Amino acid sequence: MINDLLVMSRNQAKNALVSETVKANQLWNEVLDNAAFEAEQMGKSFTVEYPPGPWPLYGNPNALESALENIVRNALRYSHTKISVSFSVDKDGITVNVDDDGPGVSPEDREQIFRPFYRTDEARDRESGGTGWGWRLSKPLFSSTAAG
Repeated sequence: MINDLLVMSRNQAKNALVSETVKANQLWNEVLDNAAFEAEQMGKSFTVEYPPGPWPLYGNPNALESALENIVRNALRYSHTKISVSFSVDKDGITVNVDDDGPGVSPEDREQIFRPFYRTDEARDRESGGTGWGWRLSKPLFSSTAAG
């Protein structure tokens, strides 16, 4: 947990200092390839229905990569058998949709999951290995990143 705090602190400092324009497909394809491999090892189906395109993103590349990885890993951890990821772009930005057949997040928890250390009742076990930081670290990166 302390390591997660340090990572968040470092990422916030880096994000403020190091931003550049990168293409979504170049940034996220490796994360998706790794997730597909892990899903196969777990006996789960992982599909990317609409892959990221060469859309420009402006932000910290490491942080943007980590944000997608946090969300996809969460789906890998909690899904039963399948995960589907899709990307789209419009005038408002890039939309990342991750859908799985896991328990989901209850309506009461949807705002809470972005608080540091918050874990839903379903996630509060030692086996899942989470600390309640993945969603917290991902939200500001996805909500503040501009697509061109």
